[in-house]
Amino acid sequence: MRKFRCSAFAILATIAIPFAVPGQSAKRALDANTYIEVSHEVLPSVVNISIDPAKNKSGNDDVDAMLDYLQQRGMDPSLDSLPPYMQSAVSASGVVFRVKDHFGYVITNNHVVENTGQENVDLKLTFHQRAEGSTDYNMTTVIGGDDVRVAGTDALLDLAVIEFKIPDGLTIKPIEFADSDKVEIGENVIAMGNPLGFNHSITQGIISGKARDLGTRISISKLFQTSVVIQPGNSGGPLVNLDGKIVGINNAILSGSGFWQGTSFAIPGNDAKAVADQIVDSGRAAYGYLGVTMDTVAKLRRDDPEKYKQLQLDSPKGVLISTVVRNSPADIAGIHRMDIVTEIDGNAIENGEQMLRYIAVRPVDSEIKISLIRFMDGKPERLIVNAKLTERPAQDVVKKIHDRIENNNDLIPRVPESSGSKEETYLGMDIEPIYDKETKTGGLLVKEIDPNSKPAQGGIQSGDVVLLLNGRAVRSIPDFLDGMSSPVNGKHTLRFVHEGEEKTIEFAAE
Repeated sequence: MRKFRCSAFAILATIAIPFAVPGQSAKRALDANTYIEVSHEVLPSVVNISIDPAKNKSGNDDVDAMLDYLQQRGMDPSLDSLPPYMQSAVSASGVVFRVKDHFGYVITNNHVVENTGQENVDLKLTFHQRAEGSTDYNMTTVIGGDDVRVAGTDALLDLAVIEFKIPDGLTIKPIEFADSDKVEIGENVIAMGNPLGFNHSITQGIISGKARDLGTRISISKLFQTSVVIQPGNSGGPLVNLDGKIVGINNAILSGSGFWQGTSFAIPGNDAKAVADQIVDSGRAAYGYLGVTMDTVAKLRRDDPEKYKQLQLDSPKGVLISTVVRNSPADIAGIHRMDIVTEIDGNAIENGEQMLRYIAVRPVDSEIKISLIRFMDGKPERLIVNAKLTERPAQDVVKKIHDRIENNNDLIPRVPESSGSKEETYLGMDIEPIYDKETKTGGLLVKEIDPNSKPAQGGIQSGDVVLLLNGRAVRSIPDFLDGMSSPVNGKHTLRFVHEGEEKTIEFAAE
């Protein structure tokens, strides 16, 4: 069975005729000295990350598997009995990407440091540098204790930042990021890190592919696939171009043994830098959040052709909204289940991954314009709604929210109690704001309705609760007035709850 494992790097150098690829991210041509020059530039800023939890089980899959193996055979199941590279519960890599005042900042993988909140954990950073004129990296600096801390983590992209106090006498150069969007398939790259406990190692290879999805930890980043040799211990180390600039952060290998078998993966540098900068500046990474689950229409055509046929679409493009989280930006904007998103801010949306990524990288509190198709009376109508994104909750919270929705169909708001506010009459309806503190849902309760009014002719009755008017959430009389002033294509669209079921009607605006 194939398994994805943490990665690491080793040394392999070749001599080649100088050449350069016009479109690649690096300007430097490859010659006999390129790898030597790049290693001298970058290796002093590459760090070994070690985490020692007082001779107990580590939480690291590779280490725990070896300890179990020893115990089953009656051998000493302690860290002392393991190979040297496994005697640290975590031995991984990172690289300094920023220096500020007297502090340095190392970027690495989240899975490297995710257990550092437990007691008896000793986090250490080890730098290996060389004296001027020397070819050996035998000058070692270890930083630990109160001088090292995890500045922030991001499980969604599997990244973390470690802050350390720069000791007197240690000179650290932050390594720059290249524009990873310009990386080409076939481009030469170099990996640096601490594979299998062998510090300051490098390996070289090429970019084998782009936009890879492992379907494991990473949900918004499309990874680089490389031919670079990486091993346990290289997780979090830099993947650099021939200019010595970071194009990726090494993350995983595709392997059945836990060791490199020809394929490795890295998080693109642009994604990594955006998250790492946020962590340094604010202590956390913030992603935009809409509050929906979705299905790619093209995938639906393949997996459920009957359901796809019912959509009556001109082409199999777009994203079908499966569920909408109550009180989320999507809900407030008036997005419905079974809507089909075709564009966001004028950019065509063809699959769910693309939509998730576009929303996630948008700043919190930014507004996006969503073009969608909605079926009304069996006919597809094109609409545009505006949604103001909130901050995406932690990944485990997002999962719990959507699991609850899908398992319990917890989408229909219960009719809240009256708020005691004064009722008003609009569009032939006597309406009164109501709010449910338990579910935090609100709307406008229809107290009475003119049977000759257009809403009544559309099916609204007294006791129903109006939720949306023309794509706007209506939780107050001013909300309703704002909605009335913004008909869509000369029509009013009302979303309401009738006997526990959500319904939508539309009628001509006067």
